[in-house]
Amino acid sequence: MSLFQVIQPNALYDYVIVAGVTSKPHLQALEGCCRRELKEWGFELTKPTEGRTSSSWRVVDGGFLVIHLMTQEARKRYNLENVWSNGKTVAFAKNKKTVKKRARVLV
Repeated sequence: MSLFQVIQPNALYDYVIVAGVTSKPHLQALEGCCRRELKEWGFELTKPTEGRTSSSWRVVDGGFLVIHLMTQEARKRYNLENVWSNGKTVAFAKNKKTVKKRARVLV
């Protein structure tokens, strides 16, 4: 998983997460988990329309934070990490309390 801080003056969002999944069920489960956690942290989510019919890529839009969930094949094909290569890579804590604390600071 990669977390990027977008450093473009006219960007629609400040942070992007690119995460890999192993299967369609994993993709669906992780999307649901992301949506629940972001709501719990106070993010205002858009309706889940992007990628709903795709079995390889979903987008969770939390306003200033956008999460791309992709199969490894899609991740290699589209190489989103390269799109934000001029952005700042931010350390992403694996500890849930630390992530929640950081999310509150970002909001």
